[in-house]
Amino acid sequence: MLTRSLVRASRSACWMLLLALAPLAQGADEAPAPGVVSQAVPDTTAWRVRTPVDDKVAYRGMVSFEKAGIGSMGILYPAPNLIGLFAAVLTHGLIADSAQEKKKAEIRAEADKVLLPYQPVLEKIGHGALFEQGIAKTTRGAGKKLLGATEVAQGEWVIETVPVFSMTQDERALVLDNAIAIRSPEAPAVVLYQNVVRVVSLPRPAHEDKTALLNLWSAEDGRALRQESASLFAESMDLVLAELAKGPHTAELVQKTIRYPEGGSERMERAALLSERCDRILLKTLRGWLMSVPRSASSGAACESERTVAAPAEAPKGQ
Repeated sequence: MLTRSLVRASRSACWMLLLALAPLAQGADEAPAPGVVSQAVPDTTAWRVRTPVDDKVAYRGMVSFEKAGIGSMGILYPAPNLIGLFAAVLTHGLIADSAQEKKKAEIRAEADKVLLPYQPVLEKIGHGALFEQGIAKTTRGAGKKLLGATEVAQGEWVIETVPVFSMTQDERALVLDNAIAIRSPEAPAVVLYQNVVRVVSLPRPAHEDKTALLNLWSAEDGRALRQESASLFAESMDLVLAELAKGPHTAELVQKTIRYPEGGSERMERAALLSERCDRILLKTLRGWLMSVPRSASSGAACESERTVAAPAEAPKGQ
């Protein structure tokens, strides 16, 4: 009975997200393939960030459909346009009524059970507050202000975004899949750039059991959960803005297999390495999607150590 209820809830949430994507449908036929940059957008550009129609942020349990034969990202088919791309990310496995689709819906519902203890917190997380907190953490681009779902942008660059967060089954990490579209002030009806960005958080320490993690993510009305979600959102925005600032690039990228931690598990992705930081690896997948993943489970500590070594020594007193 619980499984059927979760399946219905998951279906309902996904269709609500599709409704939230309505403003993004404009210009879908003219939209470029995922990840294709047609013109450079200077890093000094000011942005308006459009909020979805539905204010509630989507959270789900992390699930792999590999056992169902459709791959680790859960997408079997290429999306021909913007709405197809977003619908693929948000609703794949919840559309058809075949035996395989029903099985995937059951797998999804089972995975979503990890979120049951967090429902009182998740019900209160809205896009507006999340976007404000995330925008404050971004480092690329100039000023950024929110734009209502139905508000008309007046001669401004616009980012349209629908983030979906997943919690790993061991509750040690969050994973963001953020569908992003860019519109220019010169042609606001046409999507200039579109992509999906996946950002995987650093895993929580292995010694933290599920009771400790529940207390961590739920304390102070979900403060840590909100902060981590905002940080992942900011990372996804910065990754896209960095791509746009580079402008069109036609050089062939070298693909290789990248291993990275996702909570307490190790994942693999066939992708091109774009750049590296002390704690993160930035990738472009075979689909053209962007990914930001931890270098290792301990890379956060390595960054902290690097910052400590780099900090100037305190001058002796009296000098």
